[in-house]
Amino acid sequence: GADISCVTSDRVEDTRILIRYFSQCGKNRIALVGFRKDSFHDMERYYAAINSSVTLKASITDNDVFFTDDSLEDCFSVFLPLAKDYDAIICPNDATALCFIKYCRSNGIGIPEDLYVASFANMKIGQYSTPSLTSVAIDYESIGIQAFNIWDFICKNLPRNLVCKMDVPSKLMIRQSTNYAPYDQQSEYE
Repeated sequence: GADISCVTSDRVEDTRILIRYFSQCGKNRIALVGFRKDSFHDMERYYAAINSSVTLKASITDNDVFFTDDSLEDCFSVFLPLAKDYDAIICPNDATALCFIKYCRSNGIGIPEDLYVASFANMKIGQYSTPSLTSVAIDYESIGIQAFNIWDFICKNLPRNLVCKMDVPSKLMIRQSTNYAPYDQQSEYE
């Protein structure tokens, strides 16, 4: 609620991280695959991708979004004939990305040879899959530190009804699904 202090990851910035990363890799034809319209988090990332693609030198339009309702396989089969039009894919979570990679490989699409794939959550299974999955990881340690700092600040300052909210950046875990291509986060801010 609006009256509760909190520290969270910034899903909009997490999405921008992936778009900037793909752009640095020379992968600017990006599709969003497996997003659900009934998921607040998926839609927040969808809007972030659409809104920031122009400023981040990527072209992501509504035509580049492949939504799913109940069947990931149906979603993937709609994407398959268009796969050659893309060089990078963002999935809403690691489970969807791993299913997508399996589907692509069974249909002759190489990951990362033909498509780079990345997602959000940094699940352990993604680290041990083949190929291992590039993923955005929530920085729980930083969230904990900042939650304590906010609590400490509120306790020391009046009025007691002070509300503080903070977004903490996540970390990009680069793995085989993007060919271990490096990411220079500093170059984005120079």
